[in-house]
Amino acid sequence: LILDNNKIEKLPNRIANLKNLKTLSLRNNNLLELNSVLSYCENLEQLYLSGNKNLSDIPSLDTSAKLKLIDVTDT
Repeated sequence: LILDNNKIEKLPNRIANLKNLKTLSLRNNNLLELNSVLSYCENLEQLYLSGNKNLSDIPSLDTSAKLKLIDVTDT
C-alpha cells in the first residue's frame, strides 16, 4: 500500500483490518505520531516512513514478527 505524498497526519484505524498487508509506504507525509494500529498488521514486512519530519516516536511493533525493514530516514 503506497500512501506517499498525501499530507497524512494520522493513520486511520482501518489499517488494522489489512491483515495481509506486507508493505506500507507513508513517505513524505505529515505524520505526527504512529498509533499502535500497525501492530495488528501481523504480516507487515516493510514500513517506509522517511520524510515525515514531525514524527518523533514509533510505537512498539513487537507483534509484527515478520517486519524486516523500517525506513525512518529524515524523520
